Amino acid sequence: MSTRIAEASKQVEAEVLKYRLVPSTRLLVILMTGLGAGTVMINRYNVSIAVVCMVADVEPPSVSIRDDPWNASHPREQMGGTGNASSTAGLKEGQGEFHWDKTFQGLLLSSYFYGYTAALAPGGWVADRLPAQLVLMFGVVTQAVATLLFPIVARTKDYLLLALRAAQGFTCSVVLPASVVLIRNWSIPDEYSTLFSIAWSLQYIFAGFSFPISSSLCEYGGWPFVFYVTGALPLAWVLVAWFLVPTCPDESRLCSEDEQRFLTSHRLCRVATIKSLSDKQVKPVPTPLLAIVTNRQVLIIVGTFFFYHWFYYSLNITLPTFLKETMNVDLTENGLLSGLPTLFSSIGVVLGGRLLQYLTTRWQFSRTTSRKLIASFAMLVPAGLLGAMLVLPSGNTYTTMALICLSNAIIVLNVSGGPLSAGPDLGPQFAGVIWGLAGSVGNLTGVLTPMVAAAMTPHKTLLEWRYFFLIAVVFLVAMDFVIVLFWKSELQPFARTDDTPPQPSVRSHEDDPHEDSPQISCSDDV
Repeated sequence: MSTRIAEASKQVEAEVLKYRLVPSTRLLVILMTGLGAGTVMINRYNVSIAVVCMVADVEPPSVSIRDDPWNASHPREQMGGTGNASSTAGLKEGQGEFHWDKTFQGLLLSSYFYGYTAALAPGGWVADRLPAQLVLMFGVVTQAVATLLFPIVARTKDYLLLALRAAQGFTCSVVLPASVVLIRNWSIPDEYSTLFSIAWSLQYIFAGFSFPISSSLCEYGGWPFVFYVTGALPLAWVLVAWFLVPTCPDESRLCSEDEQRFLTSHRLCRVATIKSLSDKQVKPVPTPLLAIVTNRQVLIIVGTFFFYHWFYYSLNITLPTFLKETMNVDLTENGLLSGLPTLFSSIGVVLGGRLLQYLTTRWQFSRTTSRKLIASFAMLVPAGLLGAMLVLPSGNTYTTMALICLSNAIIVLNVSGGPLSAGPDLGPQFAGVIWGLAGSVGNLTGVLTPMVAAAMTPHKTLLEWRYFFLIAVVFLVAMDFVIVLFWKSELQPFARTDDTPPQPSVRSHEDDPHEDSPQISCSDDV
């Protein structure tokens, strides 16, 4: 059996080398998918900078360019943060036309977040059942429309502006699940993590550049110009993506016949296409929601999502406030320093995807073992680095920033190489809804983290802050313990169909690197 497995592995690797990723149509589709989601990130965060120009004689809410592109708000103002001096430098603060108090500004930023979080799970369900191309384009177009309407609505009623932001967050909920489904449709199991990491790295980059771009537009063109320019970007993307981003290889005019056969021969599950929508003989597969939300492996993804975000917010939102208040370290005074964490996150997410592919194809590790190894490294090392930051002497700005950048680069390995991206391993036909469920729970940390920090640090003493950050350390260590004991990158019972091949009764995970890959034989809806 070992000989047969080795030959099969070599055959798959030979196919991957034959149909190289660079250049290829699938890489073009993945890049376009990442760019589309990236334009959404700019439209998600542009209000955080524009509000500085819009408000008159009221202290603007602080922002940080180190925000996570999976979250929709900037809760740092709840901690009384110092803001990002580099992002807002030169803006005409206090000279705007709106007299919004601090409470309304907070509502304006968080309304998007509430709409987004509430709709993530339904958004994942939609992404699974409808053509991913149409779902992604719908999400991107609605972001553009809402952004272009923002200057008009802002001059009407305040409650209408809050409703617009909530609706914008609500419709954005389909973008990331649809991106996950598109990546699944355009990749083989051995390449999925790499393509996923490429698309996600672009989102981190766009999230980081959203602040200097919005700041410059606001300074030189006025606050409405921020929304007109950033709102036009998604529309431009849609015009190009309509021709370059089909739902699957079968619908692509650019994909060669050889590459189509290569991708469809490794297809994980049935693909919903534009053609299948009008085919009455094609019945959509029902979503076993109860079985999904009670599945142990899905719950591990949800838990990993939550604790990853808790650490991320602790590190990038509340930690800068702690450092300024207790150690006299202001990380926002230097524009270059402020942008480094996002850059390191974009690099780390790519490394995580490549590392997973390397472990499964070159070292012949199973996906279960590979994701456990990556998760352990990505959780335990940042936990130790956070502990080191808490005991540094005062004034070590560059050492502190180096540790933050390193922590960001390592913790994000969980995104592309750990359980966070393992939805297609568990149930490829339900990858969107798994992502949506995990995201809806994980994004709650955007509200919970600053609230808990405020409650635990009433006197802002060093001891109080250390107790708060200890929560993040304990969370990561505990979650890693759960992953090591219980995680399995295997096709789950809720994803099995009548035509799923029977699983071998006895087989070593370490012997077969593809044993725990989803293998669903089902017809295509094309």
